[in-house]
Amino acid sequence: MLTRTLWQHWDAGHRSGSPVGCGLTTLYLAVEAAARRTDSRLFVWDEDDGLEVLADPAWRRASTAAVCAALTFGAPDILTADQNAELSRPWVSVFGSPREIT
Repeated sequence: MLTRTLWQHWDAGHRSGSPVGCGLTTLYLAVEAAARRTDSRLFVWDEDDGLEVLADPAWRRASTAAVCAALTFGAPDILTADQNAELSRPWVSVFGSPREIT
């Protein structure tokens, strides 16, 4: 829900692109590559799109957490501080806040 809100705010002021540039594509490719190195059986064939997609629930949650963190930390002015905290919670609960990392 918050990602939808973030994109609506972004789209209201921009015609295209992403608030974090190519960061989301880079994240997706990195997660996919790591999953493939782990086990090719984490992917299934999607008949509708005609390609393999990451199907493992744990890897999909990790990917979502990384994307949400990239959006909240990479473009913190789009949402409120409370919304950013909520959206980044899955990432922060595992890795901590980037401001805490030394």
